[in-house]
Amino acid sequence: MVNFITIRNKIINTFIVFNSLTDARKYAYLNFKNKKRFKNNKMDYMSYGIKLIVFSTVFIFKSTIKYLSIYISSLMKGYKPIIFNSMEMVVTEKCNLLCPGCISLIPLYKDRENKDIDDLSNYLSTFLDVVDYISIIKIMGGEPFLNRNLSSFLEKFCSEERYSEKFNKLVFITNGTVIPDKATLNVMGLFKDKIEVRVSNYGKKSSKIIDSLIENDVVYVIGKDSNSHWVDIGDLKRKNRDELTLNKMFSECEAKKNCNTLLDGKLYLCPFAAHGTKLGFFPDDGNFVDLSSNRNYKNLRESFYKIRSLKYIGTCDYCDIPLSKPYVEESHN
Repeated sequence: MVNFITIRNKIINTFIVFNSLTDARKYAYLNFKNKKRFKNNKMDYMSYGIKLIVFSTVFIFKSTIKYLSIYISSLMKGYKPIIFNSMEMVVTEKCNLLCPGCISLIPLYKDRENKDIDDLSNYLSTFLDVVDYISIIKIMGGEPFLNRNLSSFLEKFCSEERYSEKFNKLVFITNGTVIPDKATLNVMGLFKDKIEVRVSNYGKKSSKIIDSLIENDVVYVIGKDSNSHWVDIGDLKRKNRDELTLNKMFSECEAKKNCNTLLDGKLYLCPFAAHGTKLGFFPDDGNFVDLSSNRNYKNLRESFYKIRSLKYIGTCDYCDIPLSKPYVEESHN
């Protein structure tokens, strides 16, 4: 019997991917190289609009072809493809801000560390060897640009075809107050077709990094405001919810679709689960894929299938995000 709900959800998720990617590219196109692109000129607005329509149409078409080719190729080979919308890769727990609504719980860390580049490289190469495709790999912190050793890591995954063909973009998520080191800026400018920087908007505080990105020919996106997506995660206490409520929460949660988190070689379904488990706020429920010790291709694929079929995870009983979404203000320290 055909499961129409499953088919509907897959179609919706596919459009979410295309929407988010196209929206990001739109802002990148608007901001790239020129902070005063239009100068109140109507012809400039019209020219931009035409270019944006053409660009977005081509982008969505190419993305559709890519997804279809992966699905058809996989099915012909007799296996179900593993495709991710996005994943957050934590490269550091260090941060120069202390945002109270941080879903990664960074302010609660006592000892924050930059992750070893060789370890990060091993984890990501294993991940890309196993999965069929991922749209966006988010480079996260803390504040990712506080890890000053990322240039060789970026160059490896953007230049080696066996890896670069497996993802659309490496996207830095930065608070906009830390300027990347020169080597990292150079690599980001060199691989502008594969690397993008998304900057929180803190006004004048963000101007220096924008100038550096423009100077080095780096594609970037700047947010509309500094707290447009920050929500209250709750008090970290167990709620003892029933299974029906947990199922509903998980089915409506954006984190499981777009925020799968790779922390210390373990892939969790969300950053709240990853960091909360590491910090000891939640019991370890085993709902992750360990890329740090397991190099068996078949076993890892089975682990991915298993974790992606879960109806909810233990951390859901500690989280309030899918139930109520009051905005909280980001720190301006």
